[in-house]
Amino acid sequence: VSDWSSDVCSSDLWYLQVVKNEEFLAAAEKQRTRLLRRLAPRGEIIDAKERVLATSRPNFVISVVPDEIQKYPGVLERLTQLLHLDPQQVANQLEVGKKTPADPIPLLEDADITTLSMVEEALPDLPGVFIATAPKRYYKDETMLSHVLGVVSPISREKLAKLLEKGYRPGDYVGTMGLEARYEEDLRGEDGGQYVAVDAKGHLKRTLDERKPTPGHTLQLTIDSDLQKVAHEALQEQLSRGRTGAVVALDPNDGAVLALATTPTFDANHFREDFSKLNSDPLAPLYSRATQTARSCGSPFKLITALAGLETKQLSTGSGDYCPGFIKLGNRTFRCDKRAGHGHLGFYDAIAASCDVFFYHAGMNVGIDELAQWAKRFGLGSKTEIDLLPKFESSGLVPTPEWKKKRFKKVKNPWVEGDVVNLAIGQGYLTATPLQLAVFVSALANGGEVLRPQLVREIRDVSQEKPKVVRRLEKSVRMNVGMKPEHQRAVIEGMRR
Repeated sequence: VSDWSSDVCSSDLWYLQVVKNEEFLAAAEKQRTRLLRRLAPRGEIIDAKERVLATSRPNFVISVVPDEIQKYPGVLERLTQLLHLDPQQVANQLEVGKKTPADPIPLLEDADITTLSMVEEALPDLPGVFIATAPKRYYKDETMLSHVLGVVSPISREKLAKLLEKGYRPGDYVGTMGLEARYEEDLRGEDGGQYVAVDAKGHLKRTLDERKPTPGHTLQLTIDSDLQKVAHEALQEQLSRGRTGAVVALDPNDGAVLALATTPTFDANHFREDFSKLNSDPLAPLYSRATQTARSCGSPFKLITALAGLETKQLSTGSGDYCPGFIKLGNRTFRCDKRAGHGHLGFYDAIAASCDVFFYHAGMNVGIDELAQWAKRFGLGSKTEIDLLPKFESSGLVPTPEWKKKRFKKVKNPWVEGDVVNLAIGQGYLTATPLQLAVFVSALANGGEVLRPQLVREIRDVSQEKPKVVRRLEKSVRMNVGMKPEHQRAVIEGMRR
């Protein structure tokens, strides 16, 4: 009996392994499973009054799965022709996804209804091709806050290699400018997924299981859209006359940025399409005049000269001077802005009238060492550490004899008294960004605290029914000027007159 049963079992096993093998393989092939990622929407960005500035909208995407389409060489060529895509661009996109061949790679985003219908109809003959919806970044006002909010772009091959372990995949978007880049980890949500059954050609048959994506954290900014709009429109009016510029408004109590506008600007919703044109524009609209452009700051620096004069006892509130409209140093003439001169004037009047001659003399009396030191105490010559990526901020320059000696190596004794005169009125080699000037004036106003300007008021986790505050703005003091209160009050009194 045992021999007979053994023969039967062997026969059945041979039948299953050999005779039915192709049938089982075919059935298994027809019912494979695949994990399809469901991209998480990026966190919203809202202003100080809870108004939405950046959000996500639905987006129809046509994607391919590399390890599926490689089995059917003609599919990619047909899809490329069907969608009127550049074959080289498609090849580049597939190259990015080489390390994750099982993950869909988007070839066309924002597909319109005509294209969707055409592809849907052809899907039976396009194995490995998927149509899905994915969230796409959308900015409510395309230009008003572009440099602050920034943009997102498809992840590059180099960046993907670094972020692969963090769950990033080909076709993902990452922040590349502004807050989008600085707060990438907060804004990026947690992707969900669908386990689906697919047939031999990779076509979706049914959903087996699903995990919903978790949206990224919400950023509430310190910026007031109303104030930002006023600044933006004022700059646009100047731009119509061919002038570029920036406006910065800070709260001197905690460093909160209330407005940060720059012109020219760009349309954040069409950044990718417009990039070549923007990048070649002679007005450099991708450049933030508020944080990246360092220029001679002019008359605001006279406040530092005045304060340095008081602190070093080279000036007092009773000091007076006579302005004939110019001074002479050697064979050079340094003129006052008022060519006819201001005549006799005192400390407060000199600040109110912004008299160049008064501050020429004050700067020479204070000297370059003290003048440069007080400028640096107010944060000039170093980055403000605003919550943007460091590469989007300029340090500016506070010139010194040591700096000029390195800069002009072939010149013997390059530093001259005229350099001090120029520095005293904010000219010459001195450069500062509008943001640095706002930080310096805030420090003068608040009693000497050089604050780190901050754009984000709080970060919220909105994944649960009740939002939870993850982080909240706290005042951050970079340094203290160390000025005497009576000297601060004297300079501010001159500003009021």
